[in-house]
Amino acid sequence: MFNKFLKLFRVIKKYFLGNSYYPRNEFNMLYFIPYSNNFGDELNEYIIKKMISNSDTVVHFINLAAPKRFIKELKSFSLIGSIMHHLPKNTDIIGSGVNPNYPNINKNLNILALRGDLSKQYLISKLDYKIDKIIFGDPALLIPRLFPEWLDPLPLSEKEIGIIPHFNDIPHFETINNNDINLNYECCYPNQSAKVVIDFIRTKKIIISSSLHGLILSEMLGKEVKWVMFEGSLKSESEFKYVEYFYSTNRFNIKYAKTINEAISSVIPKPVYDDSQLYDILKNYLSIDK
Repeated sequence: MFNKFLKLFRVIKKYFLGNSYYPRNEFNMLYFIPYSNNFGDELNEYIIKKMISNSDTVVHFINLAAPKRFIKELKSFSLIGSIMHHLPKNTDIIGSGVNPNYPNINKNLNILALRGDLSKQYLISKLDYKIDKIIFGDPALLIPRLFPEWLDPLPLSEKEIGIIPHFNDIPHFETINNNDINLNYECCYPNQSAKVVIDFIRTKKIIISSSLHGLILSEMLGKEVKWVMFEGSLKSESEFKYVEYFYSTNRFNIKYAKTINEAISSVIPKPVYDDSQLYDILKNYLSIDK
């Protein structure tokens, strides 16, 4: 009964008012968390809430893994994440990227910015998208600009090396941690809250991670990072999104380590990037004056 009423209301509204019923600065932000939490996806809310904090812009945060009724007449956009295969048609893409393991991507997405050039080339070659000049950059690159207070380090932990595994690598590290209490590092898992992960990173000197946003967030907070991959992340992610991030920050031929010891001895140059275009497009999209 409710659904019939809602449908009738929308038909009447559209007939009399068209889309002008909805303000131009009200949006849906779409993300996807199929389990209890993921700190990388939670960064979406941190970034957007910070961006709109001094404006009258309204953003509804919609987890597509636990869908609820939302106003489909509003403009919808995605930000952080390899979630393009989950997005409905006409979603505006601002920094999201492709995961080639999930090729069923809608052919009617509006590409405003992408995580990197690999996603662009994939969309052009596999889905016949017409993309010319485009802004590149994972939106987590905006962290230092938006949250400079996070750059202040907390007192270093006794164990200065931290590990943030990909969600699918958690069983690997739980087994290690349960069997060896004398490890010279400690873990923080990606299904913990963003606040917990941020504070964990701030107490470390080095972060080893198979989580993409473990790497990105750690670099944005000024930490030395090491890229490692294990069976879980290799199976679900491949190297695509990690390499794309490194390319977008002017680093090439970066290889992942296969063990913790190999990771510790690896060297990854610091990122080189300019976040101004990404910031401007998001600011303008949200109709805010900052």
